[in-house]
Amino acid sequence: MSKLTAKSAIQLVKINQEIHDDVVKEADFYLQYKQPSGHDVVNGGIQYLSKNSIFLQIPSTDESLGGFIIDYGSIKCCYINTYQPRVNQNFIMFHEIYHIAKGIKPNYAHFVSVEIEQEPIIDDRKADYFASLILMPEQKMKSFFQELGDDSGFHMKIFKAMNQFKAPYKAILIRMLELNIIQETEKFTEYFNRRFDLEAEFSENGLDASSVQRSMVKNIPKFDKVFSKYIKNQFMPESTNEKNRELYNLLVDKLTKARRD
Repeated sequence: MSKLTAKSAIQLVKINQEIHDDVVKEADFYLQYKQPSGHDVVNGGIQYLSKNSIFLQIPSTDESLGGFIIDYGSIKCCYINTYQPRVNQNFIMFHEIYHIAKGIKPNYAHFVSVEIEQEPIIDDRKADYFASLILMPEQKMKSFFQELGDDSGFHMKIFKAMNQFKAPYKAILIRMLELNIIQETEKFTEYFNRRFDLEAEFSENGLDASSVQRSMVKNIPKFDKVFSKYIKNQFMPESTNEKNRELYNLLVDKLTKARRD
């Protein structure tokens, strides 16, 4: 697998145009009916996953791994790799929320990779676009860049947008191209390929550096709570419930070992 290129990213914008209407409806429905009240968008997403899945947060040093969803039929398990910077985690989270809301195949595992060039599977493209629409609403993005004016250098505008919308660098750039905030593909390609020490840039310019740092959060729900809420079935033999316990412990053990490795 290779890293996502600027050329491929430009093609994604064209795909976004084709799926725009469908995904906008999904995003609007989530914000109106599913987003937990009393929370900002990001914390609302965390609450949604906690309510609608077994939600695991564990750092794994596999930097290509963003997270995954496993659908066991009656329950879903959602994992986010907290070794990723927080802005990446936010994007991954809403990608996974799309799949949970729309549903995936029972007994199927869906993995989310980070900045990996792949054949554009339409459901994954829709999930990414859903995350983009939730984190970077069109009117708020346009108003934000209009207010910035020309006082800031172009790279600083991107950093400030990352700080404001809590979204990854390349996701910001792709959204800017889509909304004609960037109009030249040459300029898009130049900045897409540039590399920055984001933590240093944020710290030196009065931005929230924690948003581009690895959170390293470890959140493993206590098994007894998970067992009583999702797994234990009074109509099943105790041996079946015990097997569920073993599977859950095996999953947590594998993720914990990945963190150490």
